[in-house]
Amino acid sequence: MKKVKSISKPQYLKKSVVMAYLNGTGKSQTQLEDELGWGHGSLSKYLTYKNLIPPERLYQLAKAIGFGSTASYLVQYNPTTAMEKAHMEEVQRVTALHRKKSKLNEEHSSEQAVPNLSGSEMEQIKTLLINITGAIQQNSNLMHKIVSLCSTNKDEIIGSVQSLQERAERQHAYIQSQVKDTKKVIKEMWS
Repeated sequence: MKKVKSISKPQYLKKSVVMAYLNGTGKSQTQLEDELGWGHGSLSKYLTYKNLIPPERLYQLAKAIGFGSTASYLVQYNPTTAMEKAHMEEVQRVTALHRKKSKLNEEHSSEQAVPNLSGSEMEQIKTLLINITGAIQQNSNLMHKIVSLCSTNKDEIIGSVQSLQERAERQHAYIQSQVKDTKKVIKEMWS
């Protein structure tokens, strides 16, 4: 009996076998991806050699197609120059994107200077944040009162809800003004 070799690294997928399976079953690539729980377009990338298929997905596909644990039927062991070129171009494209993203991140982080804030400026910010926190807590308390009123009679509820709604709206306006003031103070400190 021939010993089956375990596949431990990404491989080129044998397109002809997968396409024969899809044509024979009438399934689309998207349907097979859904069945396997893969993202849409991932099978297409394996079939166009943009991505090599990882071993775990290769075994998953083999099982779905009906090969059981024999994934070697799905491996293109001698990739053509065109396959290798398609894969290399995608690797280069992705690498270039990562470099561009890293460069943009570096530029963005270097643009963000950290201001030197004095003790009084820090106290001012702290006070504004404490005010906002207190206002949020008051708003939360109002919401709890609204919920507790649900067990009382209709007329009381309507009157209390209206009163609480007015208080909540005033509180909300106060929170907004505190946030606006905080933004203004921080903006002034940064400029």
